[in-house]
Amino acid sequence: MSLATRLEQTAARLPRKAAFRTDDGSETTFAELDELASRIGGGLRELGVGHGDRVAVMAGSHPGFVAAFFGIWKLGGIAVALNPQLGAEEVRHQLRSSGARAALCDPGRSADTVEAAAADGGAPELERILPLDEARGAPVRAAELADDALATIFYTSGTTGVPKGAAHTHRSLATQVDVLVDRYGYGEDDVFVSLLPICLLSILLLGPVTSISVGATCRLLSRYDPWAFAEAVKADGTTVIGATIPMLFSDLLDLPPERARQVDLSTIRIACCGGAPMPPDVRRAFEERFAFRFVHAYGGTEGPAMVTADPLDRPRKFDSVGIPLAHVRISIEDDDGRELGPGEIGEICISAREDGPFAGRYEPMACYWGQPEETQRTLRGGKLRLGDVGYLDEDGFLYLVDRKKDMIIRGGMNVYPKELESLLHADPRVVECAVVGAPHPRYGEVPHAFVRPAPGAGLDESDVLAIVNDRLARYKHLAGATVVDDFPRNALGKIVKRELRDRLGSS
Repeated sequence: MSLATRLEQTAARLPRKAAFRTDDGSETTFAELDELASRIGGGLRELGVGHGDRVAVMAGSHPGFVAAFFGIWKLGGIAVALNPQLGAEEVRHQLRSSGARAALCDPGRSADTVEAAAADGGAPELERILPLDEARGAPVRAAELADDALATIFYTSGTTGVPKGAAHTHRSLATQVDVLVDRYGYGEDDVFVSLLPICLLSILLLGPVTSISVGATCRLLSRYDPWAFAEAVKADGTTVIGATIPMLFSDLLDLPPERARQVDLSTIRIACCGGAPMPPDVRRAFEERFAFRFVHAYGGTEGPAMVTADPLDRPRKFDSVGIPLAHVRISIEDDDGRELGPGEIGEICISAREDGPFAGRYEPMACYWGQPEETQRTLRGGKLRLGDVGYLDEDGFLYLVDRKKDMIIRGGMNVYPKELESLLHADPRVVECAVVGAPHPRYGEVPHAFVRPAPGAGLDESDVLAIVNDRLARYKHLAGATVVDDFPRNALGKIVKRELRDRLGSS
């Protein structure tokens, strides 16, 4: 069943109920959302977009973004999410890689960025760039799709730093929703809030897509702000945070005492937090101050979204990321593919659970779009391998130890060191460099560069920062830089990044 069918069913059952509320107090009903999605789909159909075609969407967190995705799905198309924070160079790669035929954009910066990315043949398959509020046509109904029909491409990256598009089927995304609805009992009476950009898979899937599936109302916050979040919870009687990041809870802890006393989270019954490590002392301090319990979770874009979470029916372990969800089996393997026992550290591998109500239903990403070798490496042996290292204890709780991929998670946003390192290496003043995550009290970690300059280059910290920060999205900016004479190396002469992180106080 297409995800678009879920919207049509909810709109037929609850036509006048609010699907979304926004910052200005306006509401969009399920009937209005479905009508908008149908007309966006109709507008794309009139442009010749059809089954399997990729359509990029670059827009903020508002009902139009959600309607665009569902409109694309009604046609059997594949929605490609573009983060509005990206620069033209980054967008150009994603448009070219996905082969998007059309792009729907918010007017202003998003449209300008896509136009710049497509200029001079930058996106040869892109035929039309449309303002999101003008993409309208005769309404369409959801097409019948095969079980393995692709729904989305969300871009991530690997150790090479080359962004990869993780493609997911309708069935895969629907299964994730169904598992969480079963686990947490989501329903029509719930009120969701999405406080991070819905161009991120976990935020879109665990917020708007889930709320639409069950007929719940979802508040869309246009920008991240802890006080605006607290006010929205109070005004709406929020019950569910589908997905958020540790930074939210740290920021609420840092509110001035007079404001903190006004924060009332008593209506929230489920709040899922992931995207970055959460220090146990921060979790304890937050729950003690606000009398509130949140669910720590682990997953990834390829997952999709969540694969483990804190249990609700037994005590948590504060330094763990929880236990596998009902459709997932977690195993730990060594470099030879041998499954390890409790307490033994190895690569985290994810596969379908063979028993229980969701037996055999787990499905990770279908592929990295257009990258068969990377796909085979990540889905090797029928298991999803996110490149993370960890262990299971005797009770089945998962613990993260390190990341093979060296990915930096800044406030829930993925930053890939190789991308920043490529820019630094391209500068003739830089002989050698390495980018690692430095600990940060608010964002969890931030990029920091170590650079060995060319003789006589006169390179200082400000020069290094400018090489990267003038060219990439803000969340990828270097927070600091260190000029070095040489690097710590292993026996093969490779830079040992762990030692560099240790210099910055990272574990």
